[in-house]
Amino acid sequence: MLAAASRGSRAVDCLQFLLDAKMGIENKDSLGWTPLAHSCRNDALEASRFLLQTKALVNSQDVMGRTPLMLSCMEGSERIVALLIEARADFRLQDSRGWTALFYAAEQGKQEVVKYLLRKHASPQASTQEGVSSLMVACVRGNTMAAKQLIRRRCEVNQVEQSGNSALMLALAAAQQDLVAWLLQEDVEVDLSNEMGETACEIAAQQGFNSLKSTILMISRRREEQRRKEQLWLAAQALDEDAG
Repeated sequence: MLAAASRGSRAVDCLQFLLDAKMGIENKDSLGWTPLAHSCRNDALEASRFLLQTKALVNSQDVMGRTPLMLSCMEGSERIVALLIEARADFRLQDSRGWTALFYAAEQGKQEVVKYLLRKHASPQASTQEGVSSLMVACVRGNTMAAKQLIRRRCEVNQVEQSGNSALMLALAAAQQDLVAWLLQEDVEVDLSNEMGETACEIAAQQGFNSLKSTILMISRRREEQRRKEQLWLAAQALDEDAG
């Protein structure tokens, strides 16, 4: 049945035959994958629909805690994801790493799936115990379009993980220059330091990204000048109040 769930146009006929022969719909392989997990991972829409109609467990988890929804976000289409959500798949579930379905979609750069999950109120603020967010995952993989969707839904762009690295720092370390250039156009903090004392500017220098280093320095100096002006204005306001 596990193999049948991964097949193409004849998958439903095969599955029906196996069910009639009393084969278990929740049988698992060595990875803990059920027939539904296989059909979702292989983007087999009709097989997935059939299995859900025959009451397959939509939130079953494999040995790594991954659900059919998570597996569909790796390789499947938005149609499979929508089918699972309609069948009450829980997009809040986390695997053994603390990843939700949104993390998998962000990792694979599936912009439309990311957008769909966010419309269904998947949380862009969710993070693992180590502080890793779906935005960080998208940035490390260089998936700019997925990252844009997450930022539009107000994910925390300056969140840091347990080592003090932000999405910007992680993208620099992963040599995702195009994504970094786009990220610097957002309201991203460039002066954060990780636990090793490294800033985004220093990571850019280590990577030999001289143009990005210059841009980061320019942003840092401009913001420092703006802060200085604001402090002077506040000081002047305080003096006026005292004089009054």
